[in-house]
Amino acid sequence: MKVSEIMTAPVITVPASASLADLLELLKEKNVTGVPVVDEGDRLAGIVSRHDIVLEELRTIKGSSSARSSLDQILNGGFVTVSADGLQSHSKPVREIMTPASEVLTCRKDTPLAEACALMADNGVHRLPVLNGRRLVGILTTTDVVRAVARGKI
Repeated sequence: MKVSEIMTAPVITVPASASLADLLELLKEKNVTGVPVVDEGDRLAGIVSRHDIVLEELRTIKGSSSARSSLDQILNGGFVTVSADGLQSHSKPVREIMTPASEVLTCRKDTPLAEACALMADNGVHRLPVLNGRRLVGILTTTDVVRAVARGKI
């Protein structure tokens, strides 16, 4: 079985220029935990997740009780309960906290699914952007794999 048989396409993405507030709203609206970051030509620029937002907030709070309150909401109540305005780093662009494309693990549509799953498991990642050259054509997530198992495709 190939990645293309279970990957998600089209992909929910965010531009590198989007603010963290915009990113948080997108993650909440689409009920996802991370998204690829793309440039104007749908080429992979990086990847960003809820984890990156939490790390940025931890770097930013430095004694601010209101930031700690937002961080407590994120950690205890989930992202659904957090207002983007409550983030101390809400206006920072995604490009400043994303993992750059050069460090992102990726695969191709024709990658064997077992190989892609091993890559995810061995590296502790939950999503692999699927590329055709540098152009983003899909994403393989742990949810895609579990859904395929549940439906008897794997």
